[in-house]
Amino acid sequence: MASSHPNDDLILECASGNLEPSIGLLMACHIDSCGQCQKKLAGFEAIGGALLETIEASMPRANLFERIEEQLDALEECVVSVEPVKSDVPAPLRKFLPAQMSLIEWEGNNELRRKPLDMVDTDFQITLFEMPIGGDITEHTHSGEEYVVVLQGGYEDQNGSYGAGDFVFSDSTVTHHPKSLPGQNCIFLSVLSGPVKFTTK
Repeated sequence: MASSHPNDDLILECASGNLEPSIGLLMACHIDSCGQCQKKLAGFEAIGGALLETIEASMPRANLFERIEEQLDALEECVVSVEPVKSDVPAPLRKFLPAQMSLIEWEGNNELRRKPLDMVDTDFQITLFEMPIGGDITEHTHSGEEYVVVLQGGYEDQNGSYGAGDFVFSDSTVTHHPKSLPGQNCIFLSVLSGPVKFTTK
């Protein structure tokens, strides 16, 4: 169970659909495994739905509902039943990755391997990382914002210890030296708005 969570403002932005695509994907990965944040998201969505009901709707164009029904009927005809695939990849990431973490084609060396995700987002860079047992990332701070969700294993730094499902936010006020925890390789999803700045030479 996750012990580190996004703040309420970020969950509210998620509920309203105002997040950048990469941050929205990362948030979906956290919420997918976090019952606490699922409840908060559902609460915010319920409030938003109630507010929408108080707004007077404009008159629909002629035959709007008939055209919607036709499109839904056509969509149902195209649906093909498929057997569910067993996967250890979070559901929001399955369109970007193979069904199993072990099948990911990583880039880089064994100290820190990476898998950039094919997502168009002009303001943020989204990458999947794997840090081996006993591995670490050189001490650094950030020129922008960093959002992280741990998917497998865990790591610790000067600010705490984080395991699978945990959400971590860092910015220029944070300097840290992440080190993987024992047990299994640490796999985490990272969204950056600017490059990291290493503080040691």
